[in-house]
Amino acid sequence: MIAPRITDIWVYLSATPLLWLTLTLIAYQAAYWVYARAGFNPLLNPVPVAIVLLIVALEATGTEYPKYFEGAQFVHFLLGPATVALAVPLYSQFDKLRRLLVPLGSALLAGSVTAIVSVLGIGWALGASDTTLLSLVPKSVTAPIAMGITEKLGGIPSLTAVLVILTGISGAVMAKFILDALRIKDFSVRGFAVGVAAHGIGTARAFQVSEEAGLCRPRDGPQWRADRGSGSGRRRCDSTFVRAQSVERVVTAFLGALRDLRESRILALVLVPPVGAFLLWTVIAWLYWSSWIEGVDRTLAATAAGQWVLSHDPGWLVSSLATFVLIALVVPLMLITVVVITELVAMPVVVSLVGHKHFGALELRRGGTVMGSVWNSVRGILVFAVLWLFSLPFWLTGIGALLLPLLLSGWFTQRMFRYDALAEHASAAEYQRIVQGSSGRLFMMGLLLALLYYVPLVNLVVPALSALAFTHLCLGELSRIRQKG
Repeated sequence: MIAPRITDIWVYLSATPLLWLTLTLIAYQAAYWVYARAGFNPLLNPVPVAIVLLIVALEATGTEYPKYFEGAQFVHFLLGPATVALAVPLYSQFDKLRRLLVPLGSALLAGSVTAIVSVLGIGWALGASDTTLLSLVPKSVTAPIAMGITEKLGGIPSLTAVLVILTGISGAVMAKFILDALRIKDFSVRGFAVGVAAHGIGTARAFQVSEEAGLCRPRDGPQWRADRGSGSGRRRCDSTFVRAQSVERVVTAFLGALRDLRESRILALVLVPPVGAFLLWTVIAWLYWSSWIEGVDRTLAATAAGQWVLSHDPGWLVSSLATFVLIALVVPLMLITVVVITELVAMPVVVSLVGHKHFGALELRRGGTVMGSVWNSVRGILVFAVLWLFSLPFWLTGIGALLLPLLLSGWFTQRMFRYDALAEHASAAEYQRIVQGSSGRLFMMGLLLALLYYVPLVNLVVPALSALAFTHLCLGELSRIRQKG
């Protein structure tokens, strides 16, 4: 009796446009809650997270997009007024805009030309059809305008809409890291760059931080704003000193790891992780690759996106995407395998060597446990796998395929090695203190080592080098904490 009633309720609700409007708002609110709980980490931008939640809901209920849009159109309608409303904060910066008219105009022209030329060049190099190329041109324009431009050019408006959303999400996620790496601190410059590259979604991310449209973390904003007031020179000098000190510690630990890499005990183990992982996945791929390709191909073709692609382009595109997806899934599995083998085989030797040779005075407080190490690895692997899967659509933007694997690999490496590096020497409280206080240095070391995976032959020694580098860095941080008391 209960099942028919639930079915009847669902039939009634699914026929109500307000259902999908409500679920859209709930999905975004849930995504924003995760975003806030993660400290406003750009990698967890609420837009892609909410999109994934809604896709899962639509697939689970078998709801067609037109049915969903009957309710979501109310949010869609607000896109126009929200875009126009940007004129209000823009007007508050009118004097600055007037002073910067020439440089901003030049930057706008350069950014627009670069966006169009680069996407046409990449599309042409990959063999895209003329219709697809015309659909790519307005990818950096806000969605309603971009779809109108594509329609006039003779492209496919729906394809343009997808590319516009991917471009905006990619910009919102990656802009902070790129602008920080370029050391661009000015709010107006950061906001303008994000707006040109990532249109409305990027601008919305900027406005979450500052009305002047800079793109830094909220907790960083007050410090930067204080630089304009009294004592700004001292604050900037303090900040520069801290950053320089962090870089120095990372470089010192890395150089120490390079020196210890020549130790006979390390050389005996250096090739075990990469060769072991390579042999394992070579055998697995030899046995199952064809069936995997067929399975991914069928899965993609069965999705709404795959059917849409098949209706506009030849089937080879879906087959190519299947190969791309499978490679993108195997790569992180190989990295996980390499890191796990390194932890099991090399890490005990590395901690013993570095501890006795360089940090012999450190007391062994043994705050880590075997179960703690296992749980740290399991959590790190699960989070890494989820983030990697979420990042795959953004690889299609080109720059995402270069930056996202690097960022995720850097995070994953430091997450996996830091626990075992400190398990013998640090107490549980000291471990937490180092993780919280040295997160930037740990991530910096992770990025440096992740970059080395791109270098042929050098990448063979990166697993062992990673174990050494994180042990040097973590025990160095522990030594400084104890010296300070």
